[in-house]
Amino acid sequence: MASRRKRLRTRAHLLAVAAREIKRVGFEPLTEKHIASAAGITRATLYQYRSNRAYITSGLLGKYWALMRARRPVGIGGKPLTDAIHLASTYSVSLAAKNPRRLVAREILAR
Repeated sequence: MASRRKRLRTRAHLLAVAAREIKRVGFEPLTEKHIASAAGITRATLYQYRSNRAYITSGLLGKYWALMRARRPVGIGGKPLTDAIHLASTYSVSLAAKNPRRLVAREILAR
C-alpha cells in the first residue's frame, strides 16, 4: 500500500515537473533526460512511469481533461441547447479569467 502511494506521488511529481518544463522551455526542445534531471530522478526511473515525452504529454492532457470534467457545470443535459451552450461558455470564460495561464498550457500541450 505504501509503495502504491509512493508511485502515485512520483507520477504526480513527474507530471507537475513536465508541465513546468514545457511552460519554461517549450515542448520541442524538451527531452526525457531534461524531465528526469528537473525531477531529480534518473532516466531509468522516468521510464518506469512514462516511456517517452509523448506519453508524458498524454498524461498531462488526461489530467487537464479530468479537471475540466470534474469542475464542469452540472445539469447541462436537461436544458435547452442555447442554455447549455451559455452555461458551458460562462464556465469556460470564468475558468480562464481565474487562471489565464491554463489556456496557454493547454494550447502548448495540444500541439
